[in-house]
Amino acid sequence: MFVSAIIAGILTAIIEINQLSILKEIQALLGIYLLFFPVGFLFIQALFFSSKKPLFIERILLSAVISIPLIVLPLLAGWGIARVPFNFLNTLLIIEALCIIFYAAFLLQKRRLGP
Repeated sequence: MFVSAIIAGILTAIIEINQLSILKEIQALLGIYLLFFPVGFLFIQALFFSSKKPLFIERILLSAVISIPLIVLPLLAGWGIARVPFNFLNTLLIIEALCIIFYAAFLLQKRRLGP
């Protein structure tokens, strides 16, 4: 999941330098993936670690639904409080920070409760 964010950052830099249209399409697809999947999936993993785990399709759907508010709310708070502009880099940094936080929570629960 972190690799996709690194690829998105590299694509953003290439697009700004060369203005290639195919890379903009790849960036859009990668952005949609990053918006809908990794943050919510890691949040669901950390939330349902020890209890009855949801099925895979439930986990995918929950991650898509939960990812949007988890990403949009920090963006809106950053814009409202500090007037941080909306752009791909700021969104990417928020996604990475949330992924790291939720993955750390998952690892702490795994370490505390055992395998």
